[in-house]
Amino acid sequence: MANYKIFRCAILIAAALALLGTFCFFYHQEQSMCMGVKILSEKEYSILQYGAPENVDSLIFQDSVPVAMDTESATIYVSQDIDETTYLAELSGILNITNGGYSLVFAPDDSFSDLFSAMGEGHRFKLLVTKKGVCCKEYQVIFTNLPVLRLSGTGDIFTESGASGMVVVWTPMDPDTGKYSVKTSDAQWHIRGGSSQGLAKKSLKLNIRDESGNKRNMTLCGMGEDDDWILNAMAADDLKIREATVGSVWQKIQETSVNPQKMSYGMYVEVISNDNYQGIYLLQRRIDEKYLELKSNHILCKGWTYAPPEDSIFEVKHCIYSTDLQQKLAIEYYEHSDPQHIQLDNWIDVNILVQACCLPDNAGLKNMYYLWTIHQENYTLSLIPWDTDMAFGYGWDNSTGVTYEPDEYPSGCRINRSEYLALQNIYTNLETMIADRWTQLRDSGLSAEYVLASVEIHKNQLIDSGAYNRDIECWGIRNNNADTFEKLYVYIDERFMALDSYYEYSPCCE
Repeated sequence: MANYKIFRCAILIAAALALLGTFCFFYHQEQSMCMGVKILSEKEYSILQYGAPENVDSLIFQDSVPVAMDTESATIYVSQDIDETTYLAELSGILNITNGGYSLVFAPDDSFSDLFSAMGEGHRFKLLVTKKGVCCKEYQVIFTNLPVLRLSGTGDIFTESGASGMVVVWTPMDPDTGKYSVKTSDAQWHIRGGSSQGLAKKSLKLNIRDESGNKRNMTLCGMGEDDDWILNAMAADDLKIREATVGSVWQKIQETSVNPQKMSYGMYVEVISNDNYQGIYLLQRRIDEKYLELKSNHILCKGWTYAPPEDSIFEVKHCIYSTDLQQKLAIEYYEHSDPQHIQLDNWIDVNILVQACCLPDNAGLKNMYYLWTIHQENYTLSLIPWDTDMAFGYGWDNSTGVTYEPDEYPSGCRINRSEYLALQNIYTNLETMIADRWTQLRDSGLSAEYVLASVEIHKNQLIDSGAYNRDIECWGIRNNNADTFEKLYVYIDERFMALDSYYEYSPCCE
């Protein structure tokens, strides 16, 4: 009996060792591969020979499409869902070379064992193209957990017709599918915005098209289906978090709004255009009839950024009515400060957003959309902010002339002053109504802590991916290093303290 027990234990131990050996074999095999590409051992790499360089850039693909590559630096940008626990076998997609005479291999690298740290540090892995065992081209591979968007085509983005070609978007964790995705389409793109003309980093308007050049709807990064998209360069914001954070604040305000309105929100992407790395962009939906789901009784206009033409106060974006009606509504609002038809709940929410985020560029007519809803012989007017890149005390180095202190009133704190006074003539308790709404929002979770948490989320996205440093390397710092996250944190805290004092707010739990 004792011998039988010993024999049985020996069998179990042998089976366990065999299972462990099998696991170690496959684990080692998984750890020696990255996206279908072998990682050379130190010995294999030490004996690898180098031959004459060959131009094989166009042969390297990621999941059936050419990779996102900066050809000047021979750097490939690979989008992957990477966190602190990610290991090689969990990476999605395949890297391959389309010519059977060549092979791809990675050089050995200890950083493969900690992809998250490598990503945040902007670590560059060596990808080698070999032919008959001889290296004929060496690339660098950078992993990012931001979507990567590549534009490739012909034309001139400085012209009205712009450039045309193909757009490819790699999304590491697509909200639409819950997994890695690769989407491609024909597209056209050109410079967007008047201020972009004078900046090195250009914002772009991206039009998705089919093979015949017609509009084509595509869902990108979980933001819904559209044919027109914005690639916002965020060139004036060194921190790259202002517009995304303002969007989060607006969403919080709208949770308890009587008449909620959408703002344009966005997702960070890294952009490669015609084989050149372009840094971080905010991919956004356009504010238009499709995004707002407008009906036939709506008129949508945009406030002019600069002095309007003599015959137009607003830039009309959507309207089936006559030009006379457009002008009548615009004049009633703009010239006569007619507040009778303003949707007051919306106006108060926009006013609070302008105050809480200190939006000097959105306090007047410009950088605002205007939505008229026609009700037979009557109508209402709602406001939709946009282009909020001067939020939270922008201009601390005094180079722009728009420096605002956290407790400064009324500058940068209220929308259109004449409109404000006109509303006060109708609603004598307007200040009390705004204060009550501030109290409601504060008790519903709008706080400095909420805004700071939003800043941290966006900051971590940019820093953990390594993209923030890459953008600085590409475009530099615009505001003389005066714009820092530390200053922003202090500003937001003091801003809420000032508004609480101004509106005499005290927490409901006290």
